[in-house]
Amino acid sequence: HKATDFKASKALLEEVFDVAVSNARAIDAGQEAADSSVLQSSLSAQQGTKIAAQPGDGSNTAIFVPGSTQLSSDAKQGLARQQEGAQTGDAALRIRTETLDSLTNFVGDASMNRSQMREDVLYIKGVVDDLYENVRRFSTQLRELEIEADSKITARSNDDIAVDRGAEFDPLEMDSYSKLQRLSRGLAENLDELGDIQSSLSRFVYKAENSLQKQDRLNRELQDEIMKVRLVSFGGIGPQLRQVVRATARELNKDVELELIGAEVRLDKTILDGVIPALEHMLRNCVDHGIENRSQRIKANKSKTGKISIECRQVAREIIINVRDDGRGLDLDKIRARAIAYNLLEPNQALKPEDILIYISKSGFSTASELTQISGRGVGMDVVQATLRRMSGSVAYDVDNQAGGSSFTIRLPISLAVSSAVFVTSGGEQFAISARTIDRVVNIGSNELISHLKADKQVLELGGQSFSLIDLADYLGYESKISIVEGKLPVILVSSGVQNIAVIVEELFNTHEIVIKGLGSHLGRIPIYSGATIRADGRVVLLVDLVGISYYESYVTMPEISGAVTHSIPNVMVVDDSITVRKSAERDITALGINAVLAKDGLDAQIQLRQEIPDMILLDIEMPRMDGFELLEWVKSEKLLKDIPVVMISSRATEKHINKATQLGCSAFLGKPYLLENLLEVFNQHLTLDAPLVLKNE
Repeated sequence: HKATDFKASKALLEEVFDVAVSNARAIDAGQEAADSSVLQSSLSAQQGTKIAAQPGDGSNTAIFVPGSTQLSSDAKQGLARQQEGAQTGDAALRIRTETLDSLTNFVGDASMNRSQMREDVLYIKGVVDDLYENVRRFSTQLRELEIEADSKITARSNDDIAVDRGAEFDPLEMDSYSKLQRLSRGLAENLDELGDIQSSLSRFVYKAENSLQKQDRLNRELQDEIMKVRLVSFGGIGPQLRQVVRATARELNKDVELELIGAEVRLDKTILDGVIPALEHMLRNCVDHGIENRSQRIKANKSKTGKISIECRQVAREIIINVRDDGRGLDLDKIRARAIAYNLLEPNQALKPEDILIYISKSGFSTASELTQISGRGVGMDVVQATLRRMSGSVAYDVDNQAGGSSFTIRLPISLAVSSAVFVTSGGEQFAISARTIDRVVNIGSNELISHLKADKQVLELGGQSFSLIDLADYLGYESKISIVEGKLPVILVSSGVQNIAVIVEELFNTHEIVIKGLGSHLGRIPIYSGATIRADGRVVLLVDLVGISYYESYVTMPEISGAVTHSIPNVMVVDDSITVRKSAERDITALGINAVLAKDGLDAQIQLRQEIPDMILLDIEMPRMDGFELLEWVKSEKLLKDIPVVMISSRATEKHINKATQLGCSAFLGKPYLLENLLEVFNQHLTLDAPLVLKNE
């Protein structure tokens, strides 16, 4: 009976706390406080009561209740510690977050300057090494010159010797030095001085390297100290998360408790504040969808009180948060039914557990029968995904969970300001990729990669896993060089929990510690870039967000419904060295509902044709590197390309040019500037279309 009273009093106090916090937030936002008359009545019934400790239980603690002026022993001890700390403890200083951000940026700038100085010192070191090699080679050559000069001692002459001593000594009694010998002696002295300069430079470079190492250590210590100031304990958000669980459980009439593991783990306050909305949404889903009501838990031989645990731990430079409950788990049948209803899954297709997150992350996807504030208002895990991606984080569903219920794992960087990155080259440009997003790197032959890219489904199978294959250069709009590279290329594997991707790059360099800079309000909207950094040589390098790419690729891999009406969209390649003509043709072609592929000359088109075969080629004649006639002749000589219709579009529309193009296999010839009606006629004649194309004004 006493335990029941204690539990009721505890629940009442928790409700009082939650209502007080909610009303305080409402008043702070300029809103009216919620009506708490019912709660005040319940509180009045408990007014003046006190649960006293039983004699002999070893405790002298009293619980403070409303209307009482008595403090518990713990409260008294805490007050005494505060008073003692105020008198003897160190003074505390409150620092604004903006100030810490500025300090972090300054440390980052100092690190970049140090990197630039290191690059300069390394350059000087290389110059000194070259100088040392030249001095050594010069010394060898000079020694050979001296030997050659000494072996050819000649009699003195009036041209070589200023004073004639022939009457006193003959050549065997005294050496007569020639002008060549005097020059060799002078060169030897200059070489000795040059060696001294080289030694001085070597000592300078050695001291500079030592100074840079000390500066590096000081920068790291300063950076770590500033980061420690920014770090807060994960347990600081415990009361807020418990309040969300209590309020949701109270509304659903369920008994749920929240366990926080790893409260002592410290992470960046910006990261912690950003992850709170995602955790709150996941906790509401756990209470609403995961935890059963009392009767269902009793039937399942579970305790009446459901349990949700949040475990936080740090692994290297990464924060891992695991959210799990002991409820019924995800309803796969309901998820599959909703996926079919949303045309995301075929009726006869099974739902793979590893693909669950792809579907529940779809915008608007919800398994709730009624849209309420608790069920997410019709918004599913896409909110969590979007929130985490803004912080370069990810969430994954634990398929191998053996404890029952559902389990999700969130991965976050320990800081958004400083990160480890791998620099890569793709399409002739350099990019940075966060090292924490990379699972592993494999090397695969270029011919094998090209064959996978040409397949209907660009998928790479490795270790029993399927990865969506992506050519990073082509994906970012740069000129791909896979077809001209011999040997193996590095492929970056990323398992983000939504869609596994394999990213092809041309070169991969070592990992470096970088300072991440924001892209501003305009460029920051581009989802595939999460920031930028500055290299030691002053170049600005974009940071590619592979997790964001995998998130968007998950929609590409959605299965198509077999009964749906499909439309064939042809691809037309435009080959012209004039960017104005290419853009104009692209605008006209896409307006007709046709995909346009652009190539800047014949060689560029040849490279692209090795990767993907279009349905038609619009070809100019006069182009650098490879003209239209050369490309047309090559296309007609290739077995896989010879059936592609090629339409020549050129200002050289003379009979001689038309005959030459016809002999090489041209399907049609249009003069510049072409008429859209003529282009439309060519498309209807040579392309396989579902229906003839017509102009919009017809």
